[in-house]
Amino acid sequence: MNKNNYSLYRLMNIYMNDSLAGIRFFYNIKWPQGFACEECGSSHYIYDEGNRCFICAHCGHKEDLLAHTVLSECLDNPNSLVLGLYLCLTSKRRVTQKELAQLVTIPTKSAAILIKNTEMIDECNIQEDIIKKMFEVTENTNESRVICMTETTGSIINIVNTGQVITLTVKYIVDHHVYSFKEEAVLKPARQLLLFKSKRKVPVLGTLRVGQEVTVYYDEKHPSTAYLKDNAR
Repeated sequence: MNKNNYSLYRLMNIYMNDSLAGIRFFYNIKWPQGFACEECGSSHYIYDEGNRCFICAHCGHKEDLLAHTVLSECLDNPNSLVLGLYLCLTSKRRVTQKELAQLVTIPTKSAAILIKNTEMIDECNIQEDIIKKMFEVTENTNESRVICMTETTGSIINIVNTGQVITLTVKYIVDHHVYSFKEEAVLKPARQLLLFKSKRKVPVLGTLRVGQEVTVYYDEKHPSTAYLKDNAR
């Protein structure tokens, strides 16, 4: 591993200038294949930055970023936790709880948890992989999908039905700018009537028509990034 590529200076430049960098790091560790709600399996979510919480856009289930992880008791800023973990992994001598707490401004309890889990990482010989992932939060946009979503109302402006796939074009307005996106309608089995089984599938959004209002989630920082709120199983 080239130390110049993974220097403390470069790491601080990333995490001191991007408030979401730490969230992306832990997101990529926790959900390497992308977010999946533990209640309903939906991949769509809203991120509540103030409470460090992921909210399923389909069923509303809430999950803390670090829930079900060894750092679940650490309620600190994710960026500070990443910096603390980096110092633990790269320090030539063992850093103390008090030193770590002062260096990255976290409670000594959180510092103790980081130090303890650094020992586990060392034993598993995965420290280089963890350090590399700390620097990947801005290099791979496909893996760094943590975004703060805002709800708005849009409308369906076009429907293309091939018989197997229904593609919707949706328009919405943010700050007087008009945006649009295409999304495939999620289908579900049609309701069974009496004793007759039906193989027909219908949109989870219900009957679709041009002009129909729909709820849209868009990225506050990049409003052209959006998806339908209720288009999930």
